[in-house]
Amino acid sequence: MVTKPPSSMISDFAAAADARVAPAIFAATSKVVPVDADTLGLTDSADTNKLKKLTWANLKAALLAYFNSSYAGITECKLLAEGSTTAVAGLTLDLSAYIAAGYRRFELEMMDTKPVADAVALVMEVSTDGGASWLNSAYKYVRSSVGVAVAPVAAGEDAATFFFLVDGTGNAAGEFLNAFIDISISADRVFVASQGTRLDASTVFYTHEMRGTRIATSVNAIRVRFSSNIASGKYRLRGFKAAA
Repeated sequence: MVTKPPSSMISDFAAAADARVAPAIFAATSKVVPVDADTLGLTDSADTNKLKKLTWANLKAALLAYFNSSYAGITECKLLAEGSTTAVAGLTLDLSAYIAAGYRRFELEMMDTKPVADAVALVMEVSTDGGASWLNSAYKYVRSSVGVAVAPVAAGEDAATFFFLVDGTGNAAGEFLNAFIDISISADRVFVASQGTRLDASTVFYTHEMRGTRIATSVNAIRVRFSSNIASGKYRLRGFKAAA
C-alpha cells in the first residue's frame, strides 16, 4: 500500500530542491547563442504544472507564429543595408532592386549623424530614375517640433524641394542627430513619416515629427542629406514585404 506523504514533507522536499537547483543554475556556464537542440525547463500549466522541457527550435516557432498573427500582412522584415556616412553630400539609396524583390515599405535609421555647418536641416528627396535626378516640388506634409520655435505647417502645404525630416534651427556643427524614417512606396505616391531627435551644443534636447506625401509614380531611390554635407554618421535600412 502506497500512502501519500504529508504536505509538510512535500514542502520540505520542494524547498530542498530549490536550494540545490537555483544555485546550480546561477553557477552554470552561460551560452551566448543558443542552437535549435538546446532546451529550457518550464512547468506545464495544462498538465498540472508538471516539469517539461522546451527546445529552442520550438520556442522560435511559437514566437514566430505569435508575431505573424500580431503583425498580419507583413511576410518579411529584413536588414537590407547598413554603413557609415562620412564626409559625403548625402546618403543615396537606390531601392530599385529591393522594390523589384517585393519590398514596398522601408525604415531608415540615421544614427549619430553630424552636419558640417550650423543651422542646417535634415531633409529627404526622392527619385524615379535611380538617383540620376531628384524631384523638387509638390510635397504635401505636416510637421511639428518640440523644444524649438518652429511653427507647424498646415496639412496640404507644399515644401519646395524636399521632405523636411528634422529642423535645423539653432543647431551647431558637431551636435548629434538621430532620425527614424518610415517610407512607404505605392504605385502612384510615396509616404514618409519621420521622428527625429537632436542635442545641441548647450545640451538642449529637441524632438521633431513629420508626415508627408508626394504624388509620383515609380519612385525607386531616396537621398537623405543636410542643407550642407554630412560630416559623419551611421545608417541602417530595413525592408518589409507585405502579403499579396
